[in-house]
Amino acid sequence: MITLLQAAERLQGPALAVQHYPLPGEAPATNALATVARVNLPAGQTFTQPPPVLDRDILTWIHRGAVRACAAPFPPEDLTENWLHAIGTEPNGASPTWQAMCDSTLIQFHILPETQEAAPEQSVRPAFAALEDGGFRILASGFAEDDPEDNPEATLTITDGAPLTLRSRSRLLHAALPQGEGAAYQTTPERALFLLVVEGQARIDGTTLQPQDAALITGEENLTVIASTQSVLLLVDTPLTPESLL
Repeated sequence: MITLLQAAERLQGPALAVQHYPLPGEAPATNALATVARVNLPAGQTFTQPPPVLDRDILTWIHRGAVRACAAPFPPEDLTENWLHAIGTEPNGASPTWQAMCDSTLIQFHILPETQEAAPEQSVRPAFAALEDGGFRILASGFAEDDPEDNPEATLTITDGAPLTLRSRSRLLHAALPQGEGAAYQTTPERALFLLVVEGQARIDGTTLQPQDAALITGEENLTVIASTQSVLLLVDTPLTPESLL
């Protein structure tokens, strides 16, 4: 099942509007992907999630510009285009902040953890060259087999080092596709796929997604996306019912 999603704008203070992608309440089961937001930050502006802070893995991908991430007790991190920042939060902890050092756009995903055993961490993944075949590249993962250090065979498909580590069986992937090219992804049962068209225009099974459109795909184990124009895509693969929600 494919559910098309369009961002809804919410004001956060007098000068900052944040676009949230509402995840449908009629989804077959509770999705570990809790929040998706696109934030346009003017230079000098700061973005933060309103309290209370919940137990999440927060992934922030920088689409354009440069941003400073501050998440106590960790040191600040300066991020630029196509960099990924991951921070694990604890219930009732300090709210992380992201301050634009120039006009910037970031896309943020909040993923519920499945285990409380791992302590929250902060990590950063710099930008790397796009894959030659234009396929999906794993940026963050909670699967040990996606780490080249843990699985030597993974270096066949992950050529730029390990993805950032998540506290759930989830993945964040990226694809940059020329016009007319496609990207395929295979998952397992009881998963939800969230596809966001960051730039360009793309098709899924005859359904066209415009720039900044998104789709929630459930009940499918195979996904093929065709770029109608040169496109940039982000894909999140999460369990429908993470153990932390049982």
